[in-house]
Amino acid sequence: MKRNTYHPDRIVGVWMDYKHAYLVKLTDQVLVEELKSEEHITGENNITRLNNIPFSQADKQNHERLNQHKFLKKIINRLKEEEYAYIFGPGEAKQGLVNLIDKEGRHFPCKIVGLESANKLTPNQLIQKVKDFFRSLKFEDTKRRLNLGIKENA
Repeated sequence: MKRNTYHPDRIVGVWMDYKHAYLVKLTDQVLVEELKSEEHITGENNITRLNNIPFSQADKQNHERLNQHKFLKKIINRLKEEEYAYIFGPGEAKQGLVNLIDKEGRHFPCKIVGLESANKLTPNQLIQKVKDFFRSLKFEDTKRRLNLGIKENA
């Protein structure tokens, strides 16, 4: 009989890009939560709605950066409830999330145990990838090293 070595209520897999994130929690059931970035820019036609002032390229870039930061913070707030996270997806968003978590400091409750590139996946592929990771020796080894590191620094 195969026994799961993780505590199922405290782990999450996160597939993400800068527009969407899917948080896959493995409990007695599989829970998938979708988070979306707020992409709408008031005045997308280069003029703001309220006073017809042109929206410059710099304004758009600042707005995009602010939305990305808000989106990453939304994900971080969800991760605070977890003990271990496996983060994967295309592009640079996942590294942006890890960098923001690093700024939270070493007392951030959720430890990143995997960071991998992955293309868009179907819901079933997404769930299976998270299950496979948390049942893998790679997870067990990373968790063990993290725990040893915490004991050595204490």
